[in-house]
Amino acid sequence: MKKIYSICVAVFILTSTFGGSVEAQKVFGEFNNKQCRESSAQLETSNLAAEESQVIKLVNSQRAKYGLAPLKANTQLINIARVKSRDMMMKNYFSHTSPTFGSTFSLLTRYGLSYAAAGENIAYGYNNAASVMNGWMNSPGHRANILGRQYREIGVGAARSRSGKIYWTQVFIKR
Repeated sequence: MKKIYSICVAVFILTSTFGGSVEAQKVFGEFNNKQCRESSAQLETSNLAAEESQVIKLVNSQRAKYGLAPLKANTQLINIARVKSRDMMMKNYFSHTSPTFGSTFSLLTRYGLSYAAAGENIAYGYNNAASVMNGWMNSPGHRANILGRQYREIGVGAARSRSGKIYWTQVFIKR
């Protein structure tokens, strides 16, 4: 990660030094355009990881208030939730159905996760874990997923757009 980021900075400096010349664009253009954007997204994801973890803690805090067992964080579900959030951000949509891969449930299958029950919550524009959880808990359908007795595992993913808006996804399963 640090190597990619360092290379992106070096590419930026080199292309700036050459004044954005055609030669510099030919040599560094493809890398600069693709790899730097991808590494920036990876950096942003790592910056949001603390918020994602906080959402899981807040979910389990809410569940404890109702005498429910805590949900176990699942790395595969976290990755799927991140894919969903990033897809919404990159394709500029807000829906349970992705133009890229359909439903999040089809992503579960694609990633080899079998489940007996699954649920998804999405949100857009909330600035942090506390505000998005407040929004979800004040929505009957989202609250039902968070407090669902049938679920055992959770993944949370977030992606921040260039304008600063955060796309949030929670994925719940029971195997």
